[in-house]
Amino acid sequence: MVLYALELFGTGAFAFTGSLAAIRHKCDLIGIIILAILTGNAGGTIRDMIMGISPPSTLSNPAYIVVSIAVAIFVFLAFKSLGNKEKIFVIFDGIGLGVFTVTGASVAYALVGPNLLVIVVCSSLTSIAGGIIRDIAVNEMPLVFTREIYGLANFIGAILYWLLIYLHVDQVAVTTLCIILVTMLRLVSYALNWNLPTAKSK
Repeated sequence: MVLYALELFGTGAFAFTGSLAAIRHKCDLIGIIILAILTGNAGGTIRDMIMGISPPSTLSNPAYIVVSIAVAIFVFLAFKSLGNKEKIFVIFDGIGLGVFTVTGASVAYALVGPNLLVIVVCSSLTSIAGGIIRDIAVNEMPLVFTREIYGLANFIGAILYWLLIYLHVDQVAVTTLCIILVTMLRLVSYALNWNLPTAKSK
């Protein structure tokens, strides 16, 4: 039940960012809803398909789609009254990244045990795929490819999850610590303008 609640929470957080991105690019209500659904659910759907979960949980349980649609309609109605849109986007993106890093790792652990490769791959797919699809859909270079500590934050969180599970640390403590760490890495990297090095063009 905890994992399910976290997945719904992460779905809502990423759907929020998808809605903001859609409005920023002047999508209509249907476009906002579609982008919210894609951002909130694509990562988990791809993960489940790769891991042989059929049908994927996001399709077998309507709650995921319902949450995404509800968030999209809320953002559509409340958009003008929201404060700093960019900061709100980053906050919800960070929360979604942290939560989905852990839920992806947890699904992998439940299916195959403490397999480091599978945990990292499932964690990455769950937490990053939706954001990549969101950015491509609005014709932007995906955030994870260009700036701030994003994919690296997920990778650190997945490795920490595996290590703590391998050391038999309490599952609740592992979940809490990893979510906080990944979310804070994302938010602090934005606040301090931390970026990974890029190749020299000349």
